[in-house]
Amino acid sequence: MSMRITRRAVARLVAASVALVVSAGLVAAVAPPASASVSRATVISRAQKWVNDGVTYSQSRTHLGYRTDCSGYVSYTWVLAKPGIDTTRFPNISTKIAKGSLKRGDILLNKAAGNSGHVAIFEKWANSAHSSYVGYELSGSGIHHRTITYPYFSGYGTFVPYRYNSITGS
Repeated sequence: MSMRITRRAVARLVAASVALVVSAGLVAAVAPPASASVSRATVISRAQKWVNDGVTYSQSRTHLGYRTDCSGYVSYTWVLAKPGIDTTRFPNISTKIAKGSLKRGDILLNKAAGNSGHVAIFEKWANSAHSSYVGYELSGSGIHHRTITYPYFSGYGTFVPYRYNSITGS
């Protein structure tokens, strides 16, 4: 049995291959990998955008392609791949840091799974004693840019400061 390939079939195959490559390139441009760098200014600007947009909490909905829960929010600000990672995965792409090393765009993380975990974005210290900070978070009570007791409000587990491995700037 002989197989004969026509020019039309080859042209269709080439067109489909080109479309696939172009499509894959567009997906990569929209959803950069977790290793892409992001500036601290961009993190805070993106955090404020969701506040301005009045994003509400949901583990099943998305905003701009990211889950509208705390970890989806941080994933968006750090420009991670959509729809974002969960709280248990932040230690894989960030490094635990000391309280005194916190800078804008770092996070305070309770890395527990599911509803027991939570993450907030550090912006700046709220006082000279460093007992509270101004942060961004998305929780069941909504999106907030507010003062938070360090490391987090009592009764919500253990929170530890982390820095994204690909964050830039001061």
